[in-house]
Amino acid sequence: MKIKIRRAAPSDSEELIQLTKQTPMEGSISIRIDRDPDFFSLSKARGETEVFIAYNDNDLIVGCFSFSKQLFYSLGKPVDVYYLADLKIRPEYSKSFAAYLLAKNVQSHLRSIGANILFCTAVNDNYAVMPFFNGKANIPKFQKLATFNIYQIFPRKGKTYTPTEIDCLMLSDFYMEAHKNYSFYPSFTDLGQCKHFVNFQNERISSAISVFDPSALKKNVAVKASFAIKLLLKVLRVVKYVFPLSDIPSLNKPLKILFVKYYAYQKDQDAQFVKLLEQVRAYAFDNQYHLLNIAVDDRDFITTRLLKNKSTVRFVSMGLITSLDNDEELLNVFRRGLCYEDFSLS
Repeated sequence: MKIKIRRAAPSDSEELIQLTKQTPMEGSISIRIDRDPDFFSLSKARGETEVFIAYNDNDLIVGCFSFSKQLFYSLGKPVDVYYLADLKIRPEYSKSFAAYLLAKNVQSHLRSIGANILFCTAVNDNYAVMPFFNGKANIPKFQKLATFNIYQIFPRKGKTYTPTEIDCLMLSDFYMEAHKNYSFYPSFTDLGQCKHFVNFQNERISSAISVFDPSALKKNVAVKASFAIKLLLKVLRVVKYVFPLSDIPSLNKPLKILFVKYYAYQKDQDAQFVKLLEQVRAYAFDNQYHLLNIAVDDRDFITTRLLKNKSTVRFVSMGLITSLDNDEELLNVFRRGLCYEDFSLS
């Protein structure tokens, strides 16, 4: 049966929602990302977006692929980045040419609009998508930008804390200054949708954490877990009768996750950052979240040391990058230093 490609239309939303339900991300915990009630809401939140779909002779959607134009920075210099996402193929079409045709059409469109830098993330053990980053469909081979440790931290009962009222421009300036020596980081322009927890020193921001709940755009549902993780959840449900733990996640039910979208702290302020993180954990506990999610470049040894003992579960995700113009010099600049990625909209 012949596979054809076209741009998605708003009327495709429901069928694309059903497609996402059939294509969970495999791993030690297999996650299905539900996109109801509107598949395109998450895509639009990422930036200026195009979604392409593959369909068969019966007009059945068998796959999709998207890109979003985003503004990033490298060592203080702006760079346009095209974030690739939503490569999903119906299981019965996994051995067809659907994925190849989607990738080919997306790269052709990106070239036609003058795109250069392509970026995406992939869970470390999601082997199904990896072949498409190895030079297929005339896309230059992707290179590893960074490895991100994604820590899942349980909320913790404590003193009740309310988010800080703060001017977003002031906070954005703090984040930009804190990351100016990073080789790849976002533009921090969407702080208005976040809740903020901020420390001040001498009337200046010394550390900050901005959190975001994307549940209106997507819901993560754990559909399968390793024996060790299922055992851990059973133990926690027993312990919850004795100690004041947060809600315990369950398989096949939406996970209530509060994402640390952005964070930064000044040099020698790591202790204050930890105190701020405890405030966020208390806030998450009071608001009945299952987990607090925070990601860090594994080369950021200081932040990794602060977080690894607080995390119960850790995922590993790779940041992958390529240049349609084969600009190896620019790619090397991006890869050389620390990188920052917001996983709340992944």
